[in-house]
Amino acid sequence: QEHLRMIIKLHQPNLLFFDGVYPYAGLITSMRETKGMKKVWMRRGLGKKVRPEVDKKEKEFDMIIVPKELFIPQEEQKTGKHYYSDPIIYLEKSELLNRESLRKKWKVPENHKLVFISLGAGNINDINPTISNILTALRKRKDISIVISESIIGKKLQIPEQENLIIIRDYPISSYYNAFDLAITASGYNSFHELLFFNVPAIIIPNQMTSQDDQVARALSAEKAGAAIVIKNESVLEIERAINMALAPQRQLLMKNTTQKLMYKNGADDVANLLKIFF
Repeated sequence: QEHLRMIIKLHQPNLLFFDGVYPYAGLITSMRETKGMKKVWMRRGLGKKVRPEVDKKEKEFDMIIVPKELFIPQEEQKTGKHYYSDPIIYLEKSELLNRESLRKKWKVPENHKLVFISLGAGNINDINPTISNILTALRKRKDISIVISESIIGKKLQIPEQENLIIIRDYPISSYYNAFDLAITASGYNSFHELLFFNVPAIIIPNQMTSQDDQVARALSAEKAGAAIVIKNESVLEIERAINMALAPQRQLLMKNTTQKLMYKNGADDVANLLKIFF
């Protein structure tokens, strides 16, 4: 709270834009003390049972922006302060790095499938046992190279050096998506929509420990549409079964065709234009 007070006093912004699930007390107090500053809440994430006190926070903001979910219809509120956008993607397809160049840089054998693993920061749940099971399952195949994303806001992963395995700690990680034949990932809002937007076949292991964001519902919606495979049982056997299914040519084609047909546009420009018009 004191940090925010100092920032606002020093910079005297015309607008405060909060992108998050829950506006904490320090944020609300700092906003109330500042006269004339416009306040916007990007209320992103597929909510579980919403706590009444979270809904009450909306009255503190001048505008509520809700990026939509790809496969799950949302009831739009007609309050005059609620606005809705297509899913927001950080990069455009033209900004992704070249597939061949990346695979050459990482020394991926020509006959190998390149599998990407990204299970989030691990700040809510312990992802190390799951990653260990994934690696055990992948090592049963001889045609696999692996890239693991280590979150820049999480702890370093405890993974011993292995042949055909690379750990990258970078942002935005989506710039590498052209290189991958398969992603094994959680289903947070960003990674979920970006993988589908960039047509990456995916196995989704939803984080069931989140307090607000319903990753399970989001993941199952993609599986129902044919865009991904979902596993909740994180055993080596179940992961191995899903990997073999996801790398089968027919299933790869189905997932790629499904995501290519989505053709939704990036909602980022709409939100930027909305802020220009109103503020």
